[in-house]
Amino acid sequence: MGVDNDVKVVFGVIFSYDELENFRKDKGTIDCANEIGTFNLTCIWCEFNYPYASPYFDADEKDCYYFLGYELKHDITPESMRDILEKIENVKVQIRTFSEKYNIPNKEDEIRFICRPHVW
Repeated sequence: MGVDNDVKVVFGVIFSYDELENFRKDKGTIDCANEIGTFNLTCIWCEFNYPYASPYFDADEKDCYYFLGYELKHDITPESMRDILEKIENVKVQIRTFSEKYNIPNKEDEIRFICRPHVW
């Protein structure tokens, strides 16, 4: 057994555990939790295919970072930077749609490149 230490890089926004209260209480989220057998927010978040980062593998779900946006899984070259920045409208729509669906603060004007440690 070992520890994998990497960094999650996302072009988008971060939601805190508290900001996701309506997402946690949503019927679809509860159904998903029942289906996968856990009410742990990080597990549910991943099940919805959203990226998250934890400061450490055993971090409490309240201490994790919950990202919404475009996850970068490669080096950012000058050429790829243009492609990433062209996705801003798609990312804004994703954030706006999520915020409206779960009655969560709309952070579409807070989009940025976010780098957080992810040790597991």
